[in-house]
Amino acid sequence: MKNSLWISFLTLCFTLPSQANDLGFRLQGYECRNDQGARGMNPGFMGECGYLANAHLPGQMLQPGTRLNGADLTRANLANLMAERTDFTLANLAFANLNGSQLRGSRFDSARLIGITAGFRTNCEECDFTRVQADQADFNMASLRRTRFSGARFRGARFRDADFYFADLTFGDFSNADFRGADLWFADLFAADLRGAYFNSFTRLPFDRAEAVRRGMIFTN
Repeated sequence: MKNSLWISFLTLCFTLPSQANDLGFRLQGYECRNDQGARGMNPGFMGECGYLANAHLPGQMLQPGTRLNGADLTRANLANLMAERTDFTLANLAFANLNGSQLRGSRFDSARLIGITAGFRTNCEECDFTRVQADQADFNMASLRRTRFSGARFRGARFRDADFYFADLTFGDFSNADFRGADLWFADLFAADLRGAYFNSFTRLPFDRAEAVRRGMIFTN
């Protein structure tokens, strides 16, 4: 166990940018600023307002409750990340790879997840995706049990074979999303925009096919 943790630490050291500095920038409102009010980011810093765009960090282990709010993780490789209860509020994870990650209880409130890949049995149980922007995201085969999507935008997202057990999708925009094979039997879909969303005979919905079609969903194989 000690060897694996040491290897993980060395991997982090060699994959983060060479100038990893906490310059004191913290999320203030919707922007990262320092004590003087100047806007900026902390280069290579694995924390609040860290600039980690394009970082290669597969298999990293974060302490539960780590704060990455306001961080820039655009196109970062975070596959198999161990990050339960991490705070990604207002973070930018556009086109990042989170395949196979353990994210249970993490918060993504108002984060940017456009084009993210978080399928292949990624654990997002009890996560908070309230108000995120996640068009074209890939959550195929992800566990999304008891996850909140209220007011989120997942246009064209892929949720094939995903598990939405008791998830809250109320007032979310899931237009043109792919729910083929997904289990939404106990999900709350009140006022969710499902126009153009795909479902098939393996999809479990909390209403019948006629209601699905009335809501604008498309039945396909």
